[in-house]
Amino acid sequence: MASFFLDVARFDSISIGIFFVAVACLAVAMIWLTVLFVIAIVKGWNRIRWPLGLLLIGLIIGAIPLAWTGVRAQIDLGPLDRQVDGERHLTLTGWDRPASDYAAALATRRNAVVLQMANPDVTDEVVAGIDGMDNLRELDLNDSAVTDEALATIAARPALEALRMARTQITDAGFREHLADKESIDNLDVRGTAVSPETLTAWVAAKPGRRALPRPPAPSPSDPAPEGDAVAVGESSQDDRPDTESEPSPP
Repeated sequence: MASFFLDVARFDSISIGIFFVAVACLAVAMIWLTVLFVIAIVKGWNRIRWPLGLLLIGLIIGAIPLAWTGVRAQIDLGPLDRQVDGERHLTLTGWDRPASDYAAALATRRNAVVLQMANPDVTDEVVAGIDGMDNLRELDLNDSAVTDEALATIAARPALEALRMARTQITDAGFREHLADKESIDNLDVRGTAVSPETLTAWVAAKPGRRALPRPPAPSPSDPAPEGDAVAVGESSQDDRPDTESEPSPP
Protein backbone atom coordinates (compact mmCIF):
# COMPACT_ATOMS: atom_id res chain seq x y z
CA MET A 1 0.00 0.00 0.00
CA ALA A 2 2.84 2.40 0.82
CA SER A 3 4.45 1.83 -2.57
CA PHE A 4 1.08 2.44 -4.24
CA PHE A 5 0.79 5.88 -2.64
CA LEU A 6 4.40 6.65 -3.68
CA ASP A 7 3.50 5.82 -7.27
CA VAL A 8 0.40 7.98 -7.07
CA ALA A 9 2.55 10.87 -5.86
CA ARG A 10 4.37 10.84 -9.19
CA PHE A 11 1.20 11.43 -11.21
CA ASP A 12 0.29 14.80 -12.63
CA SER A 13 -2.46 16.96 -11.13
CA ILE A 14 -5.22 15.39 -13.25
CA SER A 15 -4.34 11.88 -12.15
CA ILE A 16 -4.10 12.95 -8.52
CA GLY A 17 -7.54 14.53 -8.71
CA ILE A 18 -9.02 11.39 -10.20
CA PHE A 19 -7.32 9.33 -7.52
CA PHE A 20 -8.89 11.30 -4.69
CA VAL A 21 -12.32 11.08 -6.31
CA ALA A 22 -11.83 7.32 -6.44
CA VAL A 23 -10.80 7.24 -2.78
CA ALA A 24 -13.90 9.21 -1.82
CA CYS A 25 -16.13 6.82 -3.75
CA LEU A 26 -14.50 3.81 -2.18
CA ALA A 27 -14.80 5.30 1.30
CA VAL A 28 -18.51 5.97 0.86
CA ALA A 29 -19.05 2.49 -0.55
CA MET A 30 -17.25 0.84 2.36
CA ILE A 31 -19.30 2.84 4.87
CA TRP A 32 -22.50 1.79 3.16
CA LEU A 33 -21.42 -1.82 3.06
CA THR A 34 -20.51 -1.80 6.75
CA VAL A 35 -23.77 -0.18 7.87
CA LEU A 36 -26.08 -2.16 5.61
CA PHE A 37 -24.40 -5.53 5.94
CA VAL A 38 -26.33 -6.40 9.10
CA ILE A 39 -29.57 -5.04 7.62
CA ALA A 40 -29.01 -7.13 4.49
CA ILE A 41 -28.75 -10.30 6.56
CA VAL A 42 -32.19 -9.62 8.06
CA LYS A 43 -34.08 -8.03 5.15
CA GLY A 44 -32.27 -9.42 2.09
CA TRP A 45 -29.22 -8.78 -0.03
CA ASN A 46 -31.06 -6.48 -2.39
CA ARG A 47 -30.38 -3.68 0.06
CA ILE A 48 -26.66 -3.65 -0.77
CA ARG A 49 -26.92 -3.52 -4.53
CA TRP A 50 -26.43 0.25 -4.61
CA PRO A 51 -23.35 0.26 -2.36
CA LEU A 52 -21.92 -2.57 -4.46
CA GLY A 53 -22.57 -0.56 -7.61
CA LEU A 54 -20.87 2.48 -6.14
CA LEU A 55 -17.96 0.29 -5.05
CA LEU A 56 -17.57 -0.98 -8.61
CA ILE A 57 -17.64 2.57 -9.95
CA GLY A 58 -14.99 3.57 -7.41
CA LEU A 59 -12.76 0.70 -8.48
CA ILE A 60 -13.08 1.70 -12.12
CA ILE A 61 -12.29 5.33 -11.38
CA GLY A 62 -9.41 4.27 -9.14
CA ALA A 63 -7.91 2.30 -12.03
CA ILE A 64 -7.91 5.33 -14.33
CA PRO A 65 -4.68 6.87 -12.89
CA LEU A 66 -2.90 3.55 -13.35
CA ALA A 67 -4.19 3.26 -16.92
CA TRP A 68 -3.23 6.89 -17.54
CA THR A 69 0.30 6.20 -16.36
CA GLY A 70 0.49 3.09 -18.54
CA VAL A 71 -0.48 5.11 -21.59
CA ARG A 72 2.05 7.80 -20.78
CA ALA A 73 4.72 5.15 -20.30
CA GLN A 74 4.26 4.31 -23.99
CA ILE A 75 5.21 7.81 -25.13
CA ASP A 76 6.07 7.73 -28.82
CA LEU A 77 9.44 9.43 -29.15
CA GLY A 78 9.52 9.10 -32.93
CA PRO A 79 12.99 9.85 -34.35
CA LEU A 80 14.31 10.45 -30.82
CA ASP A 81 14.24 6.68 -30.29
CA ARG A 82 16.41 5.01 -32.91
CA GLN A 83 17.96 1.64 -33.58
CA VAL A 84 21.62 1.97 -34.64
CA ASP A 85 23.40 -1.26 -35.51
CA GLY A 86 20.91 -3.16 -33.38
CA GLU A 87 21.36 -0.83 -30.38
CA ARG A 88 18.80 1.57 -28.94
CA HIS A 89 19.84 5.23 -28.96
CA LEU A 90 17.66 7.76 -27.10
CA THR A 91 18.13 11.45 -27.88
CA LEU A 92 16.09 13.45 -25.38
CA THR A 93 18.27 16.54 -25.65
CA GLY A 94 16.13 19.52 -26.62
CA TRP A 95 12.75 17.78 -26.40
CA ASP A 96 9.74 19.89 -25.51
CA ARG A 97 7.89 17.67 -23.03
CA PRO A 98 7.49 18.39 -19.30
CA ALA A 99 10.23 17.15 -16.99
CA SER A 100 7.74 14.74 -15.44
CA ASP A 101 7.70 12.79 -18.72
CA TYR A 102 11.33 11.67 -18.45
CA ALA A 103 10.44 8.80 -16.14
CA ALA A 104 7.71 7.61 -18.48
CA ALA A 105 10.02 7.82 -21.49
CA LEU A 106 12.74 5.78 -19.77
CA ALA A 107 10.50 3.25 -18.04
CA THR A 108 9.96 1.04 -21.09
CA ARG A 109 13.35 1.65 -22.69
CA ARG A 110 15.65 0.02 -20.17
CA ASN A 111 17.79 -1.51 -22.92
CA ALA A 112 19.08 1.84 -24.21
CA VAL A 113 22.80 1.88 -25.00
CA VAL A 114 23.15 5.62 -25.71
CA LEU A 115 21.17 8.21 -23.77
CA GLN A 116 21.41 11.95 -24.38
CA MET A 117 19.64 14.21 -21.87
CA ALA A 118 21.61 17.45 -22.06
CA ASN A 119 18.76 19.65 -20.82
CA PRO A 120 18.55 22.21 -18.00
CA ASP A 121 15.49 20.49 -16.51
CA VAL A 122 17.31 17.18 -16.00
CA THR A 123 17.75 16.85 -12.23
CA ASP A 124 19.06 14.20 -9.85
CA GLU A 125 15.53 12.81 -9.66
CA VAL A 126 15.40 12.42 -13.44
CA VAL A 127 18.78 10.66 -13.47
CA ALA A 128 17.44 8.22 -10.89
CA GLY A 129 15.29 6.93 -13.74
CA ILE A 130 18.33 5.28 -15.39
CA ASP A 131 18.55 2.80 -12.52
CA GLY A 132 18.39 -0.65 -14.07
CA MET A 133 19.68 0.47 -17.48
CA ASP A 134 22.62 -1.91 -17.34
CA ASN A 135 23.33 -1.74 -21.09
CA LEU A 136 23.96 2.00 -20.98
CA ARG A 137 27.34 2.72 -22.57
CA GLU A 138 27.14 6.45 -23.29
CA LEU A 139 25.44 9.12 -21.17
CA ASP A 140 25.22 12.83 -22.00
CA LEU A 141 24.15 15.16 -19.17
CA ASN A 142 25.87 18.34 -20.32
CA ASP A 143 24.28 21.60 -19.13
CA SER A 144 21.89 19.77 -16.79
CA ALA A 145 21.05 20.51 -13.14
CA VAL A 146 22.72 17.30 -11.94
CA THR A 147 24.65 17.35 -8.65
CA ASP A 148 26.78 14.89 -6.68
CA GLU A 149 23.59 13.15 -5.57
CA ALA A 150 23.20 11.54 -9.00
CA LEU A 151 26.77 10.23 -9.21
CA ALA A 152 26.10 7.03 -7.27
CA THR A 153 23.37 6.05 -9.73
CA ILE A 154 25.64 6.86 -12.66
CA ALA A 155 28.57 4.93 -11.19
CA ALA A 156 26.36 1.86 -10.78
CA ARG A 157 25.93 1.46 -14.55
CA PRO A 158 28.26 -1.45 -15.28
CA ALA A 159 28.79 -0.86 -19.02
CA LEU A 160 29.23 2.93 -18.95
CA GLU A 161 32.21 4.03 -21.06
CA ALA A 162 31.52 7.65 -22.05
CA LEU A 163 30.17 10.27 -19.66
CA ARG A 164 29.56 13.93 -20.46
CA MET A 165 28.75 16.20 -17.51
CA ALA A 166 30.09 19.55 -18.66
CA ARG A 167 28.72 22.63 -16.90
CA THR A 168 26.90 20.67 -14.22
CA GLN A 169 27.00 21.12 -10.45
CA ILE A 170 29.19 18.16 -9.56
CA THR A 171 32.10 18.77 -7.20
CA ASP A 172 35.66 17.51 -6.98
CA ALA A 173 34.84 15.56 -3.81
CA GLY A 174 31.81 13.95 -5.42
CA PHE A 175 33.80 12.88 -8.47
CA ARG A 176 36.57 11.35 -6.36
CA GLU A 177 34.06 9.49 -4.19
CA HIS A 178 31.90 8.00 -6.93
CA LEU A 179 33.64 8.09 -10.32
CA ALA A 180 37.40 8.22 -9.84
CA ASP A 181 37.68 4.47 -9.33
CA LYS A 182 35.16 3.38 -11.96
CA GLU A 183 37.18 1.28 -14.38
CA SER A 184 34.72 1.17 -17.28
CA ILE A 185 34.73 4.92 -18.07
CA ASP A 186 37.32 5.87 -20.69
CA ASN A 187 35.89 9.11 -22.08
CA LEU A 188 34.95 11.98 -19.78
CA ASP A 189 33.82 15.58 -20.18
CA VAL A 190 33.69 17.69 -17.00
CA ARG A 191 34.40 21.11 -18.44
CA GLY A 192 32.96 23.95 -16.42
CA THR A 193 32.63 21.89 -13.23
CA ALA A 194 34.45 21.95 -9.90
CA VAL A 195 36.51 18.85 -10.72
CA SER A 196 40.12 19.94 -10.20
CA PRO A 197 42.94 19.53 -12.76
CA GLU A 198 44.84 17.42 -10.22
CA THR A 199 41.93 14.99 -9.85
CA LEU A 200 41.49 14.82 -13.62
CA THR A 201 45.21 14.22 -14.18
CA ALA A 202 45.20 11.35 -11.69
CA TRP A 203 42.09 9.85 -13.32
CA VAL A 204 43.64 9.91 -16.80
CA ALA A 205 46.93 8.45 -15.56
CA ALA A 206 45.21 5.59 -13.74
CA LYS A 207 44.29 3.76 -16.97
CA PRO A 208 45.93 3.84 -20.41
CA GLY A 209 43.81 5.20 -23.23
CA ARG A 210 41.62 7.48 -21.14
CA ARG A 211 40.58 10.83 -22.60
CA ALA A 212 39.19 13.80 -20.70
CA LEU A 213 37.96 17.33 -21.24
CA PRO A 214 39.35 19.70 -20.21
CA ARG A 215 42.71 18.23 -21.09
CA PRO A 216 44.86 17.69 -17.99
CA PRO A 217 48.05 19.79 -17.90
CA ALA A 218 51.07 18.08 -19.46
CA PRO A 219 53.92 17.03 -17.14
CA SER A 220 56.58 19.72 -16.73
CA PRO A 221 59.70 19.10 -18.91
CA SER A 222 61.88 20.48 -16.12
CA ASP A 223 61.27 17.48 -13.87
CA PRO A 224 64.66 16.13 -12.67
CA ALA A 225 65.85 12.85 -14.11
CA PRO A 226 66.21 9.86 -11.79
CA GLU A 227 69.44 9.97 -9.79
CA GLY A 228 70.99 6.88 -11.34
CA ASP A 229 70.44 8.11 -14.88
CA ALA A 230 71.86 11.62 -14.43
CA VAL A 231 74.56 12.63 -16.90
CA ALA A 232 76.88 15.58 -16.34
CA VAL A 233 76.87 18.45 -18.80
CA GLY A 234 79.52 17.98 -21.47
CA GLU A 235 79.90 14.29 -20.68
CA SER A 236 78.59 11.57 -22.90
CA SER A 237 76.88 8.54 -21.54
CA GLN A 238 78.28 5.10 -22.22
CA ASP A 239 75.64 4.44 -24.86
CA ASP A 240 76.31 7.75 -26.63
CA ARG A 241 80.12 7.40 -26.81
CA PRO A 242 81.51 6.52 -30.23
CA ASP A 243 83.05 3.09 -30.67
CA THR A 244 86.82 3.69 -30.18
CA GLU A 245 87.85 0.29 -31.43
CA SER A 246 88.72 0.13 -35.09
CA GLU A 247 89.65 -2.67 -37.39
CA PRO A 248 93.43 -3.16 -37.80
CA SER A 249 94.85 -1.47 -40.85
CA PRO A 250 95.94 -3.77 -43.60
CA PRO A 251 99.68 -4.51 -43.66
